[in-house]
Amino acid sequence: MPASALPCDAFAGVGLSCDCDGHESEVHHSDASPIALADRPGSRIDLNGRLVRWDAEPGHPTEFEVVVDLGVELLEFQTPAAVREARTQLSHLTSRLDRLADQLTVLQNEQLRQAVADPETELGRLLAEHGIHVLVADGPNADALDEPLLAELGEDAHDTLLLPPGARLPDILEHVRAAIPQREANRAAGRPAWAENTAVATTSVPHVNAKDEAESEMIVYLAAHDLHLIRESGRSHIDICRLGNDLCIVVPTETLPEAVLECARKHVAGRSPVVKHGRKWTYIDRSDMTQRTATCTDFCRNDHSRDILTPTYAADIWHQDHGVGVQIPLSDTHELATPWRVLEPQLAVTPGADDSDGYQVPHVNIEFVEGVWSGPLGPDELADFIDALSDGLATLRLMHGKLVAARADWPVGA
Repeated sequence: MPASALPCDAFAGVGLSCDCDGHESEVHHSDASPIALADRPGSRIDLNGRLVRWDAEPGHPTEFEVVVDLGVELLEFQTPAAVREARTQLSHLTSRLDRLADQLTVLQNEQLRQAVADPETELGRLLAEHGIHVLVADGPNADALDEPLLAELGEDAHDTLLLPPGARLPDILEHVRAAIPQREANRAAGRPAWAENTAVATTSVPHVNAKDEAESEMIVYLAAHDLHLIRESGRSHIDICRLGNDLCIVVPTETLPEAVLECARKHVAGRSPVVKHGRKWTYIDRSDMTQRTATCTDFCRNDHSRDILTPTYAADIWHQDHGVGVQIPLSDTHELATPWRVLEPQLAVTPGADDSDGYQVPHVNIEFVEGVWSGPLGPDELADFIDALSDGLATLRLMHGKLVAARADWPVGA
């Protein structure tokens, strides 16, 4: 919408006309078109929703808002037809309020863009001095952002300020004032710019020894951040991954609690806050900084918080359902066999994939053994994969029978 200093022009920019009757009191509002409910002659309630701009009205610090008049009387409907008519009229009011909400979003977004770009204000100066770009969320899930968010673009180390529609300018200024010093300190210390203070309040534990204290602190921290600890013998490194629908930190059996804590804190510092979202949500496409809409598949169980809150490439957005594999004892050395996760399937699709290898349509990926994956399997390829495993299982069953017979014939004590 083109910028305009005139409220009447702003209304026209979203398809509304301004009622001139309120101009004398310095109040601009859209034309009144009340929806009437009546139960009998002479008894009537007028329902109305209006978009209003208050220029000098005390008690109204925001410029634009929607005012809803729901009436104050009781109506008594004595016939089913009258009740249905009232329902129809209320549906009209609901539709009107939906339109007003969309129009209010457009006006508030434009107001925010003008305010943060004004170099005459403290906020405008701060943003310009620190090279901070500004984006205003205006998609279907814009309300997922309940406060301003300062995110770093990894490629050029610039910051982008994401604003929810209708954000109050004092709140934005307070957020930026608090965020900039912390981010500069993080960068100077070589930490990610978005890293937060990781001090965690732990429960009181008996001071038996340092090892017990570290173990207790680790348990409390992992529980507070929904991380499940798995110790695996034979493992050589720490990994954070999703098993089924749980986020797990998988470590070698003898890993000290301090090492687990260090890895967990780095992960928590770098991950995005959880954002509730439905099947449709919006994100900023990093390739052209355009806001786009994504739609989760019915089977998707991924958390798309980072996709929503930080600019990302369309090709990096995938939808998944995580299956759970099985654990069997294996060893790749002469050491004793230890449990390994095998045959862990994932149903997935990456609509924005820039190749034609099968990722753009629903497919199954199978982690045959830790770190060894199949390619994307379609229905026919997955059926062939299952048949191949079935043949292998038949061979194993046959060999099992031979083993039982061989044991039976083996001399006792040989």
